[in-house]
Parts: sequence; structure tokens; C-alpha cells
Amino acid sequence: NRTSRDYLYGRLLAVAHQEERAALKEMDQNRETNAMRYMQQFALRPATTWKLLYEQKLKPYRRHLSAKSVDYFDRKIKDISDLFNVDDYINDSPLSGEYLLGYQCQLKAFEKSSDDTSNTNNNTEE
Repeated sequence: NRTSRDYLYGRLLAVAHQEERAALKEMDQNRETNAMRYMQQFALRPATTWKLLYEQKLKPYRRHLSAKSVDYFDRKIKDISDLFNVDDYINDSPLSGEYLLGYQCQLKAFEKSSDDTSNTNNNTEE
């Protein structure tokens, strides 16, 4: 229910991180994601850094994901972006620590979603 700029930007960063992690897993690579590498820059200049991550850094990884996965992450980004006030979205001033809350909460939601999927799969196999 939170729609503050900082919180929403944190959620977007988590989606970028999760999407790249999924692609790296498919590529059998284990390294730091661009979202993690750009985290400090993102906190200082979120609009500019998000544009870089979204337009340039994520694209090469998308080809390693299924169309279903790409659609899933696109929907997440659109859902979060839709919650922004336009002026907040283009505001490039530094984020408060609240972005970390959004980041962690979004990662937790992915974790919970993954656990729910695993439990559903386990229940159908029994």
C-alpha cells in the first residue's frame, strides 16, 4: 500500500535484481547483479540510474529468460511504475533509507511467491 517515491524506487531496484539473478541462474553464473553494483549510485540519482538499468543493463539478460519470465518481470515493473506520481518518478534527487525498505519488502514478496509455488508443486506431486 506504500506509494512513496523512495519505497517504490526500492521495489523497482529489487525487480531488476531478481530478473538479472534469474537470468544468471539460467546461464549457470553466480555473480553480483547490476542492481547491486549500482545500488549506491541508484540511491543518489534514482531516475537516471533506473533508466540506465532498465534500458541498457537488463536487456542482455532477457534473452536468457523464457517469454513467460520476461512477461512476469515486465508486469511487475509496470505495476510498480503505475503507482508513481509522474513528478516523483522523474525526480532525480537522492533517496532516503526508505528505498531499502521497499527493496527488502519486494525481495521478501518474491521469496514468498517462490515458496507458494514450491508448496503448490509439492502438493500436486503427492
